[in-house]
Amino acid sequence: MFVRLRTTCSRGWRDIELLLAGAGLHEDVRSLAHDVFARLAEAESSVQGVPAEEVLLHEAGSAQAVAEVVGVCAGVVHLGARRTVVSPGPAELDLRTPIDAALMTTLADDWGPQPAMAVSAVGIGTTWGDPEGHLLRLAVGAS
Repeated sequence: MFVRLRTTCSRGWRDIELLLAGAGLHEDVRSLAHDVFARLAEAESSVQGVPAEEVLLHEAGSAQAVAEVVGVCAGVVHLGARRTVVSPGPAELDLRTPIDAALMTTLADDWGPQPAMAVSAVGIGTTWGDPEGHLLRLAVGAS
């Protein structure tokens, strides 16, 4: 199934739900991505002063943002992550966006440095069209 993403930045939470439902994603990927956007819609609900179902996700609803969230969720599912620990990178930097915060608070079981483990798989990605932007590294291993 082919789903055409609008390139405009304004998309509502209901639009995202429909997009995810019709995208032909693996159920685990779709479910994780749904949970990330649901968390983002709840946070935006309090900022915008409207129910989550009526939230407009501005840049966070763009095709790029949807692709980034689905890509991260697909990486987590594909690599078979059982426990997720978020390491923020250099301590002096705080580059979190609303999407980053929604991903971290939805997917992370813990926060801090990477635990001691024998790494068996690594996935690396960057913001679509911005190789100098955010970098995500998913590492899978056993302690």
